[in-house]
Amino acid sequence: MLRGSRSGRAVAEQPPPAPAERPAVVYVRPHEPSFRHG
Repeated sequence: MLRGSRSGRAVAEQPPPAPAERPAVVYVRPHEPSFRHG
């Protein structure tokens, strides 16, 4: 039981930081070309 609780917390803390940086780069990339087109 302790192993499942610890694994859940470690996995929940790692996913937020990883996806947070991925969307930031994707948002900045499409934003640059979008502004140039306008």
